[in-house]
Amino acid sequence: MIGAFALTGLRAQLGSCMPHTHMSSSLSLAPPRAYPLTSPSIGGSPTMPSPLPTDVSATYNLLGQYSDREGDPRTSHSLGQVTHSEEHHEVWKKVSQTHEDLVASRLKEKVNPDKRLSTMRENREKLDGASKALWNANSPSTSVQGISNNTTTFFDKTPALLKTLEKVGEIHPFAAVAVLAFKAVYELELKRRENDKKILAVYGEMRDMMGALSQLRTIKSEDEVGPDGVSIKARMESLVDDTAADIKKCANTCDTYLKKKVVVKILTGTKWEHLLSKIAGHFHKRRKEFEFALAIHTGLGVDKANAKLDELGETTRRIQEKMDTMVEFFKTAATPEQKEIAARVQEKGGSQAVVENDRSLRELVDLYRGTDGTADISGARVRRDVGFDVDDLRLEIREDVEVAVARNAETFARKFEMQRKIIVDELSRVVHREGDRVIDAITAGPHDRIIDPDLHAIWKEMGWRGSTKARHFVLALRDYFRERMEEQKRNDRLEAPRIQQHDEWALDWINVTRLQPIVEAFDDDASNFITVTEANELTTARPKDWSLLHWLAYWAIGWQYTATLYRDKINHLFAKMFALKAHIHPAVRSSVDTYLHTVWTGISELTTAIDAYYPSEALREKFQSYIDDEERRLREGLEAVRYDIDAMDTLVLVTGPGRIEKYVFPMLYLLLKKDYEVMRIARKKVINKDELWDAADTIEWVLHAVHFRYKDLQDIFRQQKLDPRQQFRTFACGLFEHWRNSDGLWNRNVEFPDHVYNDDEEAQEVIAGDLLNYALDSDDLFDPSGYDAPPFLATGLDMASQWPMRAILGSWTGFLSKGDIYPCQPMMSLHIHATDATRFEASSRTSNGTSFTLSGRHQVDAEGVGYFAFTVKYAARFDPLYFRGRIYDNGTTLTGVWGSSPNGLVDDSMDRSEDSDSQSTLVPYAVADRFIFKRLPASLMTCRPDPVEFQMNKARTLWKYALTAVQEIVGMHLFTWNYFKRRRDNRKRYIELLIRLNYADLNEEEQWELARIRQTLTAADARLYETRYDYELRTTPIHLDITCDHCESTIIGPRIVCLDCDTPRTLNLCDDARCRDSPIDTEKRTDLPALHQPDHAVFKVRTMMHLREFGKMDRAARAALKKARATFNDIAELLEDEQSAVHGQAPEVPRHSRTAKIVQARLSCAVCKQRVSKPCWYCVVCQDDVFICPACDAKGPLTVVTHHKLHPLVRVQDPSSSGPPSVEHQLALLDARLAGIEHRFEGMDARLGGLDGRFGALEARVGSMDEKLGRIERILDEMWTRSRKLASSRRAQSVNMHSHLSAGE
Repeated sequence: MIGAFALTGLRAQLGSCMPHTHMSSSLSLAPPRAYPLTSPSIGGSPTMPSPLPTDVSATYNLLGQYSDREGDPRTSHSLGQVTHSEEHHEVWKKVSQTHEDLVASRLKEKVNPDKRLSTMRENREKLDGASKALWNANSPSTSVQGISNNTTTFFDKTPALLKTLEKVGEIHPFAAVAVLAFKAVYELELKRRENDKKILAVYGEMRDMMGALSQLRTIKSEDEVGPDGVSIKARMESLVDDTAADIKKCANTCDTYLKKKVVVKILTGTKWEHLLSKIAGHFHKRRKEFEFALAIHTGLGVDKANAKLDELGETTRRIQEKMDTMVEFFKTAATPEQKEIAARVQEKGGSQAVVENDRSLRELVDLYRGTDGTADISGARVRRDVGFDVDDLRLEIREDVEVAVARNAETFARKFEMQRKIIVDELSRVVHREGDRVIDAITAGPHDRIIDPDLHAIWKEMGWRGSTKARHFVLALRDYFRERMEEQKRNDRLEAPRIQQHDEWALDWINVTRLQPIVEAFDDDASNFITVTEANELTTARPKDWSLLHWLAYWAIGWQYTATLYRDKINHLFAKMFALKAHIHPAVRSSVDTYLHTVWTGISELTTAIDAYYPSEALREKFQSYIDDEERRLREGLEAVRYDIDAMDTLVLVTGPGRIEKYVFPMLYLLLKKDYEVMRIARKKVINKDELWDAADTIEWVLHAVHFRYKDLQDIFRQQKLDPRQQFRTFACGLFEHWRNSDGLWNRNVEFPDHVYNDDEEAQEVIAGDLLNYALDSDDLFDPSGYDAPPFLATGLDMASQWPMRAILGSWTGFLSKGDIYPCQPMMSLHIHATDATRFEASSRTSNGTSFTLSGRHQVDAEGVGYFAFTVKYAARFDPLYFRGRIYDNGTTLTGVWGSSPNGLVDDSMDRSEDSDSQSTLVPYAVADRFIFKRLPASLMTCRPDPVEFQMNKARTLWKYALTAVQEIVGMHLFTWNYFKRRRDNRKRYIELLIRLNYADLNEEEQWELARIRQTLTAADARLYETRYDYELRTTPIHLDITCDHCESTIIGPRIVCLDCDTPRTLNLCDDARCRDSPIDTEKRTDLPALHQPDHAVFKVRTMMHLREFGKMDRAARAALKKARATFNDIAELLEDEQSAVHGQAPEVPRHSRTAKIVQARLSCAVCKQRVSKPCWYCVVCQDDVFICPACDAKGPLTVVTHHKLHPLVRVQDPSSSGPPSVEHQLALLDARLAGIEHRFEGMDARLGGLDGRFGALEARVGSMDEKLGRIERILDEMWTRSRKLASSRRAQSVNMHSHLSAGE
């Protein structure tokens, strides 16, 4: 809002530009009512202030910044609120003293009043003319339709404005900073493949603001002085600098918003719309500031200036209207996809309900995935075919928008600076190649717009207009150069031959066989037509010291060689990456697997498709300089953005304009090379999980660009009535042939070159800080500090506190419930201290290590009942939680309701007295989410049963509580095995459930199991287990895109693959007895040739097996199985021979013969050393025979001598006799299934019969209850009759007594 100081200051400044006699009447109402002006009068007229002191800027910031001032709560909810203070009064006095000096200076200028009046009129006419020229045809509207029109014309009208602004920057260099910032934002927006209407609406307001600045072109010098003696530079320089900063901040905000996933945009739409509308309002205000500053400088007349002031007085209201209108427009600007998701959110109960429900979030994410399985790409941090983390998405939704903008600032600053540098370089760089034509302003025809003289001659000779067919163009180009060569050979006296002798080799490549790549080089849009613009773009992009013929030869054959060169480098890097995988730190192995899974398949679809070409050494030298220069240019661009491509516009900044085919292989090579060095660091250091996560995203953006190009080409080919699949076989040397069409590309027989990692062959001077964008994580991943928490120590305020505050102070432990789940999160442990007579606070950490603070106070409701209300605020990206409760049980129980919003926290238990039973505050299926804290040690709080049990049977639950607490105390003090076994089992199961929850929803039984385990954990236990969970999550293999064919869940941990079910799609199972030992029929897997039986040969991998590694692993497992069976057969034959020999010997022969020792040595478990029998496991990797019995394998992987715990195993058992099932076998299976169905029906009949019996018993009980109710009713009737009779008799006795007493008197 406009403060008193701002408005009066503006009137004072305007008044200082006018004659004194006019000001006395027109500005008599200038002083604000809050600060009346009482200066003495001269000649009956009130005196106006004297000149501004030198320390007061002539530029006025009418309104506050659009973003809330950091750390200032006064500006957290509005724009520049009015602040009435003594400071305003003092400033007004200074402004009041300003005018007298200015009046004196004006009196000196009255010597030539006509000249001054002429100057004022001239300036006014210039300003009015400029304003009309710019805004009459494009006046911004405050209506929704006006904003919509402004949005749709943004790209059409901005170029003309930029040309005007560039002229302004030349005249007034101080304005160039804002012009350059605006142009950088415009160029970045142009590079986006899709533009968001909300962002364009904000940029439309930015454009209108810059339009006001363009009026500076009417002022011929930045040193021109206005009527008040202030130059235009001094008046506006700081304002322009602030505007440049605002533009950059706005662009960062918009960039942050555009990176968000569609689901996040929908669920946080209100927050973002509020912020974006504030930015638009700020630009609207800034435009008014520009116009007013220019009006003062050009010396507008009094009436017009006062009109301006009146308009400025309405600025606050207009800005609010602009913001409201902008919000209305935002609601209409949603895409159909966003509207569909928004409708689904409303169906599910609104944003808050969706955020708190994992299943709903997953459904929404699935809803906006594309039909080809690719996720929404409007956000930066999305990846294809990678596991989905609900917790990360929830954190992103709950993150404050200002925090998100601040986090993005550094990344955006690099991108913005790079774009700014490109603009500056383009303005300062003028490249003129030898022989290039200079284009005249007036041309005779389209050919005169051609820069290259050879192309100009061809175009003119052929009589082409603005475009020509690509094939005709290239053929004419070939004929032209051949004719020129022949002419040069016939006439040696040509003074300036067009074709130099050192370029004659290039003519060999300008032929019909190389026609296609040359056409593609010119024809960027694959339209089969070449325009003048396309011809100029290709010729001007050539290296400065290359001839056109040399440049054409590069595109004829050199690009194919370049693609082949980088393809081989990429394949070699991948070979080294997969070899390095076994040496990665265990805590980083999962991140490496995710990275390789994300990038390898897409890149391999490109590298396997390209037609390789290996030229001679002489030909390679012709192109090597350009190849090196391009690699250097791309490397510098990637270094400028720290190898972090977060959006499509960033990619275009790095690569430059043009087809992605030109840069895709060098870009991928440079990115992979950097990522390989990061993996080398990860051998011994624990890198941040986001390091390779972002690296994979960067490569994904390159692949997105490939996909966009693929889709565009596909549409063009279809429009031209061509078969896209056939065209892709030859286009760009076959680059796109396998893209999204890799069926049959991978199978069990595909072999990839092996590589043995040797660190001595790698660069040793790599510095981690130069490569990593995140700090290294600590090697110590476990946090037992919770067990050393200090006890509660009362402070002075605690000791001085009075009731009821004292009731809540001290130590509390407790749980939260959500619906019928108790507890819904691990235990909270608090030490609450007083901060004053009515307020209290506490601080602690969650189980995942996030710090939080609790603050609250004692309050009294409308009925006079006291309660405690407090808020928990987290240091990380979590929404605050709000609590409201009361103290019960003589101060030992704090219970009530909680939620994510302070509204609606109504506790139905508030009307109970403080001495009432607190156990009924948590009832089954309660609507409100509740909490309960007790003054108990954490170890005893874990023994306390669910409060619901207290309500159902308090005496029994108390007895259960006592027994459990005694067992806990005894086990803890005596170190009993059962105590530690229970804790170990709970820890392992807790971590297992958390890992499953990270990738899939838990079923109802698992949810209750997780709640039961949480109830047994102290806060310190939960913290330690969470750190162990983080480590396990990093080290546990997650087999991305692989689901168990039995339970249909993502396989987490060991993966079992069937060797007998030989289908293109492998049969995969979890390493769980319920899945591993279950048959898989052809109904569940229709591609199976026969039923999968539990006795099939399978192998097990304990690390993620990538598609590249499957063929090698499959062959190794089959070979190992064959070897293991041979060992069993050899031992069997040896035993048979021994048995035959034993029958012919005397009985005194020793039992343990040499044969028995051989059997024990070869067929013993590597862990327990006991003899193994089929079925058992056999190591695939170890050279010697390593068998492991099923019992030892079930205990978990172990490293024994040379056998590593992560080695793959193959299950050894007799070959399955089940070939293709016979008809008899299939009929038998069908009979068995029918028998099972009949058995189920019989069971259902039995259950229905039981239900009938129960219903009968229930009817009998209801009948008996009816009889009892009838008897009660009769008894009540009799009692009512007797009571009436008794009352009648008492009334009669009372009347008689009264009459007797009256008679006696």
